[in-house]
Amino acid sequence: MSCKLNKEIDLNLPAYQEKTVVECYLEPGKPYEMLLTKSISYFDSLNPIQKNIFITITHNGKTDTLSYHKIPEIDTSSFKIYFHSSTTLVTDDYLNPYSLFIKDDLGNAITSTTTLIKPIKIDSIKYTFNKNKTAKNVSLFVNFTDDTLIENYYRLIVTKNGLNYNTKNTDDLYSDVNLKTSGMVANILDRFDLNDTLVVTLAHISKDFYDFSKSIKAAERANGNPFVQPAAIKSNVTGNAIGIFAGFTYTRDTIIIK
Repeated sequence: MSCKLNKEIDLNLPAYQEKTVVECYLEPGKPYEMLLTKSISYFDSLNPIQKNIFITITHNGKTDTLSYHKIPEIDTSSFKIYFHSSTTLVTDDYLNPYSLFIKDDLGNAITSTTTLIKPIKIDSIKYTFNKNKTAKNVSLFVNFTDDTLIENYYRLIVTKNGLNYNTKNTDDLYSDVNLKTSGMVANILDRFDLNDTLVVTLAHISKDFYDFSKSIKAAERANGNPFVQPAAIKSNVTGNAIGIFAGFTYTRDTIIIK
């Protein structure tokens, strides 16, 4: 005995409202750079990069306009590409805010404000060997000192044998919320091998950056998985947009596994 349980139905889905997607990371000593795209529905084809957009960043009373470039810039620190930039360099000003203004192709205004956070020094980088494994038998321990008087958020990136996206091995987020001690140790277990050259980047990030990055990771896990609850992207931009406008300040060191 068998039962025919299949039935085709037609769903009238509501029209999808696209939004401007903003990614802008302010790194001291580098130009203002931004990636602007548009969100799409699940069934749409990939939309092109937004070109005819008016973008300004204002800091200490000076306003700079970002221009569109056909050839993208590739940033090996943030592992991002950018089509809009200016020649003005981001300063290491940790007191005064940076303000973003965008007018999209429909005339809608998008805004955001952020302040750079002082980078945290890496106190030491240590590693141990797991003798029970023949491959990926090296664990890494990154030590740094946390200020327990305020909430802090961190992003730790480790690349192997180079500094570009293809060599990225680890990209983790940390928070000191509920932490009772100033000594923090980021553990990366069983990821590396003998003779690996590891570039360790410790970024001190804002809560906005932390929440945005966490939500991106959650959305990636949920994409295409019917058993995982869909994740909304947390943003710090206002208007008909989603995305992030934040500082990216870090310290970096290199270690060779011997």
